Amino acid sequence: MGKAERVKKEIIGVIGGIASGKSTVLSILQGDFSYRILRMDELAKALYQEEAVLREIKKLLPASVFTKEGALSFSRLRTLLFTEPERKKHLEELIHPLVFQEVSKEIEQVRLLREKLAVETALPNQDFLSQCDLIFYLDASEETRCKRLIESRGLEKEEAFQIIHSQSVKRFKEQAQLVINTEESIERVRDEICQYFQRL
Repeated sequence: MGKAERVKKEIIGVIGGIASGKSTVLSILQGDFSYRILRMDELAKALYQEEAVLREIKKLLPASVFTKEGALSFSRLRTLLFTEPERKKHLEELIHPLVFQEVSKEIEQVRLLREKLAVETALPNQDFLSQCDLIFYLDASEETRCKRLIESRGLEKEEAFQIIHSQSVKRFKEQAQLVINTEESIERVRDEICQYFQRL
């Protein structure tokens, strides 16, 4: 059995902070290598709208972050969480286990069907990482990420840096099989991923 047959690559964890280039790498994995894509932030947003979860969230957050209809306003929530880190911690303690439960179900299903899945997150945990065959860590300077946030979301520079500094992702870099410099062109990033797969 050759080396390429021994190395599993069905489940890839794509790890990086906000504006680190995760969407670019996911589009390459999907378009060039036929991976299904799963974004943890989208899973979290879906959970926020489930009635049972929303009831628990309302116990943690002030009425000001909800609309008149009782739905969660994500723009108000983002502002609140950056000014009140303790609330952010409690909300993450509620939501993150539920998100990772859903991710584990998806991974199990993908393995049964012998498909391929790339899972994007800025907030991995060790249990999730242990379920991945490969981990890609996306690297870009804070200045580049700040510029991307200002251009894509219209944020002020100070707010952009606050968001970046609120995420502690670098500690996962040493666990990655591939570190990708996303300050390079999309063609260079694609070539780097392609060359990595060819080496497996």
